[in-house]
Amino acid sequence: MPRDPRRTIPALAVPSLADLGLAHLADIPRRTRWLFLLRPVAAAGTALALARRGHPTAALALVPLWYGWSLTLVHHMIHGSLGASPALRHLGLWLGGALVLHSGHALVRTHLQHHRTDPAAPDPEGEIESVPARGLPVATVAFRYRLWAWAWRAGRPRGWIAAEAAGHVAVLAWALTHAADPVARPLLAVWAADVAFALLAARGPQTNWGRPVPTPLVAVRCRWARWVLFAHNWHLEHHLYPQVPLPALARVAPAVDDLLARHGALVTRLP
Repeated sequence: MPRDPRRTIPALAVPSLADLGLAHLADIPRRTRWLFLLRPVAAAGTALALARRGHPTAALALVPLWYGWSLTLVHHMIHGSLGASPALRHLGLWLGGALVLHSGHALVRTHLQHHRTDPAAPDPEGEIESVPARGLPVATVAFRYRLWAWAWRAGRPRGWIAAEAAGHVAVLAWALTHAADPVARPLLAVWAADVAFALLAARGPQTNWGRPVPTPLVAVRCRWARWVLFAHNWHLEHHLYPQVPLPALARVAPAVDDLLARHGALVTRLP
């Protein structure tokens, strides 16, 4: 399915980070890099330990951090926005993906494809925005698997994708066949979190809640909700400056507000 040109973010002539006086945002301290790498491991490990010790509610309460931090790690490794070495990027893609039963290396293909500005280019990640409401229950469950299939057809890295998909099948099969085991519950919750993410991708604030838009430039502005969204609310700014880590885009957004206004950007506001 070709991408919807009405939702394809165009290539804009934006000032460089240096022109904005924000070049330092792309210079990532080593401690920040390791924080992004280790915090999803800590969240997942703590949740599983709590589940094993008989604290299922506490374990499930950590699932949002487990999922959000893991997917955010993968996202930064895709764009190289943490300044990691190639080896560390492969580790981050595998680890972050594995923690949420995903294929981080498949997402490299599909997410970079999503960033293309050619309206004629396919966008497997953005296709879900065009799914009608009646089709969302199936589409959100199938979302990750469709991304894997697209990345597989696109070619390399098939070895990584196959290995990561096999790990997904093994863990999910164990969780489904051992649902009474306390450790299985947070694993199934993490699987379900990706279904919720697919729904957010389809009908979230960055899509104007799935409503028709007069422009594909949808800027999400909020004060507190960005913590719940793990700074993924800066979707438009991220497309303009993918080399900047997501939390740092809060510094970029005010600097490009006038430019976006001149291009007719639609602002979606959250608390």
